[in-house]
Amino acid sequence: MHEKHIYDIVIVGGGLAGLTAARELTGQGRKLAILEAKDRLGGRTWFQEWKASTSSEIWPLEMGGGWVNSNQPHVWAEITRYDLKLFERPGWPKNYDAPLYALVNDEVVTNPMSENMAQLFSLVEEFANVARQVFPKPFDPQSSMEQIKNYDSLSNADRLEQLENISPLQHTLLKRLLAMQSHSSLSEGAYTEFLRWFALSNYDI
Repeated sequence: MHEKHIYDIVIVGGGLAGLTAARELTGQGRKLAILEAKDRLGGRTWFQEWKASTSSEIWPLEMGGGWVNSNQPHVWAEITRYDLKLFERPGWPKNYDAPLYALVNDEVVTNPMSENMAQLFSLVEEFANVARQVFPKPFDPQSSMEQIKNYDSLSNADRLEQLENISPLQHTLLKRLLAMQSHSSLSEGAYTEFLRWFALSNYDI
């Protein structure tokens, strides 16, 4: 093998974690390669240009990595390191008494965030009521493969159809949560993945 193809480390994936690891390891004098399947680096942190049909303006449209939260210390370290500029999310309630909007059957429903969250949280408990059974050890999912197989064919849409006596508002709120959690449509999001996510959060939404 030619010397130029010999590496100390090979990093699989050029997302935020892979690129951060590459920077740190390069700083330690390691020779490395990054393997990335896409035609770009950055993982979910990227944007596309979007042109509105009603004007000639072109806007940068976030495609996945646009939100950060104050409980992500490692991400904040990178934001501080590169002096990145952030913008507060528009329209998000500042407290639990502020209004939260939901589109229910073509009608905008406005409730205090606390009321919507109370309805959603109780519904999630029902939606994920087998989480402890399927993932008794969330950090070791292979220990319960037989239990997982019992639910692995269900999508989030399948499980949602099984719920009874839920209001249109609850249905909308849960659909919104499931779509955000799985980054996909309800029919493509796996119910077992939601259960694992719920279990890893100490079975507490």
